[in-house]
Amino acid sequence: MDEELSNLSLADLKGIAQRTLLLNRNWALPVPKVAGPVRVTNLGQNDLDTLCQVPGSRFYLFNSPSNGTVGCWDAERGVWACSPVQVAEDIFDATAGRAERGRFSVGLLAKNRPHRLLVIVTLQYGEGVVSLSVDFKQDLSFASPGLHTMTVFWSKEVIGCLATDYFVHPICILAINIKSGKYVFINTDLIAEDLTVMWGAVLSENKLVLVAEEDGTTAVYHLPDSVLPTDRNVADIPSQTTVTLEPTYEVKQAQDATSIAILSNGTHYGVPLVSISSFRDNMAYGSVRVRFWTTSTISETCAIADNPLEAVESSIKVQGRIPSPGEANFVWHPMILSFSSRALATVLDCGGGEYVISLIRFDPSHPTKCTSHLLEIPPSINLAMFRHIIDVDDHRGIVALLDMDSNLHEIPYV
Repeated sequence: MDEELSNLSLADLKGIAQRTLLLNRNWALPVPKVAGPVRVTNLGQNDLDTLCQVPGSRFYLFNSPSNGTVGCWDAERGVWACSPVQVAEDIFDATAGRAERGRFSVGLLAKNRPHRLLVIVTLQYGEGVVSLSVDFKQDLSFASPGLHTMTVFWSKEVIGCLATDYFVHPICILAINIKSGKYVFINTDLIAEDLTVMWGAVLSENKLVLVAEEDGTTAVYHLPDSVLPTDRNVADIPSQTTVTLEPTYEVKQAQDATSIAILSNGTHYGVPLVSISSFRDNMAYGSVRVRFWTTSTISETCAIADNPLEAVESSIKVQGRIPSPGEANFVWHPMILSFSSRALATVLDCGGGEYVISLIRFDPSHPTKCTSHLLEIPPSINLAMFRHIIDVDDHRGIVALLDMDSNLHEIPYV
């Protein structure tokens, strides 16, 4: 939120509570209704990739591959809010970001050919001043010239990524202490037989949570942060270590399942990662399964080796398919989760020229259940002409989309 709750008046707090109740009531409907006019602004550039929407604000972060910059768009004023910062040509992955009063930071896995980079970008806003800065940037060339990097993770003290040499080499974890720059390599016994395995990683509750998903199987692993170069142990930790990882949870999927993405998430409700798979099944035109992975310790019979379950999946299957990156009018991008971790929205192709937006909600009071809803779309919007959903802002009740002409559309649901 833009302001800390402790600084707000009673009337302001009541207004926020009423707005939240109205939004939750609307989004709980089978077809949540549009609550007002759609705001449309044009970005003026066609080569932009979306990074994220700054939660509870009017600001959006975009990457320009042609310029290698990150810029901030003010959707209320319809202008670029400040000068861009030089980051990288390509951004492969982004963390869910960290919001503080008047400040938002996001960790990035990026590439300036041929170098891979770990980067932290921060937006400062408020008091009439908006600025972007690069607070951390590390070239990973020191690690290995042939290292394949994937899946960034980040906390206040540590930033890192998963990595492997191509094909039959083990997965290793590269972690860097942000303050000192000291890095460690953590070798694992997890083998990347090929690069079709989808990986996700996030630091949550004093552990690194890993999710690996390939056709037919999803496995969750936990690694204690005692092996990471946190501020409390950075002086004593060895530069290389080896760990053996056993899955804390494992799910078998149908053989026709194809992993699409694993998205890093906010951890406010103990949901560090969300995975998305597609199926060719008896549903018309296929279906998509979304799994919210929680970190609550719950005793269940499906725990590995009779241990208490440290990862629970809240999943649901919806009809349709997510248009692939190679199809006209659609590109994949890494952030389609709300900052609070409670909702995901995606465009679904239901066949016959029919496109819908499916809103999938996670309920922290029922951590093994989630629900799906078909959002009402204004008649002025033709989803076939949109590149992707940018974000779900469940502070403001906004779903934002970007069309092929770089028009940003903000649809209000409260």
